[in-house]
Amino acid sequence: MVETVRFVRLFYCYARRDKEHRDELSKYLRRDHIVEWYDREILPGQDWATVIEEKLNTADIILLLISADFMSSEYCYGTEMRRALARDEAEEAIAIPVILRPVHWKGTPISKLQVLPTDGNPVTSWPNPDQAFYNVADGIHKVIDKRLKEQYHSDAKKSISEGRNAEAILAYQRALSFAQDDSSLYNELGEFLFSQQQYEAALEAYTNATLHDLQNAQFHLNKGNALYKLERYEEALVAYEEAIQLISNDFSGYKNRGDALFKLGRYQEALDSYAHAIQLSPSNYHLHKRKGDILVRLGNFVEALSSYEEAMRYNPDDAELYMNKGSVISSMVRYKEALSSYEKAICLGLDTAQIYVDKGNVLFRMTHYEEALSSYGEAIHLDPDDAQIWRSKAKCLERLKRPLETLASYNEALRLDPDNPYFYKEKGDIHLSLESLEDALTSYEKAIHLFPEFAQAYLQKSVVLKMLAEQAYQTFERLKVRVYKKTRKLDNNE
Repeated sequence: MVETVRFVRLFYCYARRDKEHRDELSKYLRRDHIVEWYDREILPGQDWATVIEEKLNTADIILLLISADFMSSEYCYGTEMRRALARDEAEEAIAIPVILRPVHWKGTPISKLQVLPTDGNPVTSWPNPDQAFYNVADGIHKVIDKRLKEQYHSDAKKSISEGRNAEAILAYQRALSFAQDDSSLYNELGEFLFSQQQYEAALEAYTNATLHDLQNAQFHLNKGNALYKLERYEEALVAYEEAIQLISNDFSGYKNRGDALFKLGRYQEALDSYAHAIQLSPSNYHLHKRKGDILVRLGNFVEALSSYEEAMRYNPDDAELYMNKGSVISSMVRYKEALSSYEKAICLGLDTAQIYVDKGNVLFRMTHYEEALSSYGEAIHLDPDDAQIWRSKAKCLERLKRPLETLASYNEALRLDPDNPYFYKEKGDIHLSLESLEDALTSYEKAIHLFPEFAQAYLQKSVVLKMLAEQAYQTFERLKVRVYKKTRKLDNNE
């Protein structure tokens, strides 16, 4: 990555008698990023008028060193100053008059510009010349810094448009080095970093923006968004509160505050925040959808369903809404309607493992096991590493009385989640149904090892042990009879 170094071209327009003042001012201005030019740099043999015109037309800042000699010079006051003012008016350059010596300048074209030193008090009239030149240089440096900031800012935007993101960030940082109190620029950098998912860096930029402008609600809102992405929800909540205090009629603050409260598990407060946001933006379907999610968490399925349906009214093509609606209706044991919602979500393009799992669960409860098995198969195709889906498939196969396939599904579930005691217990149940008692006992003991308080596993283990004991007793009885018969036979032979 090659960094573009920017500089400001400075042109001195002055009368020859003021050369000493020009030289003195140059000492105070000298620093990085400044390229100075004045007529003494014209080389022998060059056409001085052509060179001056070229430098004057390419300068970023034109310093008009005003004195009686300057005002009386046809070339300085006429040619150079006229060109400087034209370029200033066209915003091609910045013309800065510096009042060196007392002269009547008010009422002239110069008076339309901001002059230096402060209040137009001539440099030679100051009791301390150093203070006068420092005052002038300080004013000029501010203009230079502004110009450099604009140049680097322009570089940053160009780099973004060309996809050179690292260079864009560096250009923003350079721009801010010349405008350390520019809150809008910090915010702009933060927005770019946020778009690149560099949330820590974005947070730093947004924090600087808020520090330099505490009254800007958007800056606090953006800071909250970065904190939210970093999962620092308590801090995000504080930032959203700041934004709301500054602009109480912006739905974004309430919506985002609701999101943070939701993440913190403060559902009733989140619901209140979403309700306030909906008052400010009643047609925002995201808000109705989020409100529905909260109501589900609070167990209020009837109102949750109403919120999802209201959201659908504003956006009937949101597949996820139909999935959420299906889950709510399923919880209300309205399986046919739930199945219809899931199928609508899939029709709208929702192609996730979860939608097929949800559809499979409804079909399972409706005892449509073959269809449920097909749905679980789709889910496994989309997410083959989810152990719970393999478990659901196993339960479906069990209902279809396909025990060997059931065992295979449990084995896959255990491969993905080898420390799940419930999988071992359920696998043991299948072995028990097949009368594979030793395998069943091994599975139950593994479940108990992983979960020593698993009462159901102990119960099933006792059943297996009883059956094994009965088998052993029956074997003993058979062996006893055989021994008895053999003994009698031997006695009769004697």
